Amino acid sequence: MDWSSLKVAELKQELKSRGLSQTGKKAELIARLEEYEDANNKTGGDEAATEDAKEIETTEEPVVEPPPPPQEEEEAKKEEGTKKGEEQEEEDKKELDEGKVAGQIFKHAISDLNDKKRKSSSAPEDSEDVKKAKTTTGSVPESTTPGSRALLVIGFQRPFTLQAARALLEESGKVMAMWMPTIKDRAYVVYGTKAEAEKARQNLWGITWPANSTKTLEASFVSVCDAERSIRKGGGNPDFAIERTEEDPEDEPAPEEENNKEDKEVVFTIKNHPAPKAHDSPKDAVDVASLFRSTKASPMIYWTTCKPFTPK
Repeated sequence: MDWSSLKVAELKQELKSRGLSQTGKKAELIARLEEYEDANNKTGGDEAATEDAKEIETTEEPVVEPPPPPQEEEEAKKEEGTKKGEEQEEEDKKELDEGKVAGQIFKHAISDLNDKKRKSSSAPEDSEDVKKAKTTTGSVPESTTPGSRALLVIGFQRPFTLQAARALLEESGKVMAMWMPTIKDRAYVVYGTKAEAEKARQNLWGITWPANSTKTLEASFVSVCDAERSIRKGGGNPDFAIERTEEDPEDEPAPEEENNKEDKEVVFTIKNHPAPKAHDSPKDAVDVASLFRSTKASPMIYWTTCKPFTPK
């Protein structure tokens, strides 16, 4: 029989009917059938093989449908799909939570940045960095003036506020009086005791304050009377006075005596100053108005006309 004319399904049916293996390609199936026929022919089974071949030719091979998947496989697929869905939901929830946390962190960061900008724009000179930025350079030299409760501190450089400078000075003791000019380059400060003034001199000498300054501070002793006079004139308060203590020198005048001394010196100077003598103008004195013309507007501008220039 010509097995090559049959289809694969038909060949498998032939093999099945003979109890042979149905696996392999078409050529393998044909070879298996031919071997089987040769074996049967040798043993005298040609008639049975011929009848089987005729029966196969007259019958049609039924279509073999694939068996439906077992119920366990379907349940496993459902469980796997459910597990994947739960994992996807957890990942989505995690991403959502991370997004919320990131949004909150970003919101707090923006809020902190706005607060910093608001503080820096409202009071840039009062920041903690400006108040606490101090670097000491060198040692403190011996004072060339007698010790007192008053100091003259020089070397300040803006920008900073008076409140920040006062806080710096109050780190060494109680400040009884303080004054700085408009340019804030120096400060007169009076402490409660000489010990506090000495401590302030030690702490202030050679430091750089504020941090962006290019100068260093220097503190020197001045008399309470000099500090009082400078504060009185700078503040524009003629009645300002500093209460004297036992640490102040005895020969230093009290505030009222100092004021009276200044008044007496002024009166004495005025009384003894010779009056200016009136100088007689010479007869040939020439008035400016007679030589030049002037404008009526103030300030007056004097001018005159010139004759044309000639070589002579």
